[in-house]
Amino acid sequence: MRSFEESQRSYRKSQRRSYGKSQRRSYGKSEEFIWEVTEEVIWEVAQAVIWKVTEVILEIKAKVIWET
Repeated sequence: MRSFEESQRSYRKSQRRSYGKSQRRSYGKSEEFIWEVTEEVIWEVAQAVIWKVTEVILEIKAKVIWET
């Protein structure tokens, strides 16, 4: 399982990749460009949030098991 920090690194890398990639295609297609970037960013943020929530749930389970 990836850590939250790894997910954030992946998110930043994908932002750089998608920005550079879409800059080349953005002439006359600004609406398309905005949607592509927005969709990618939403997906990356969702993945980072899912990983963080999973980590927190596992930590809580570990504490509950340890205390019982």
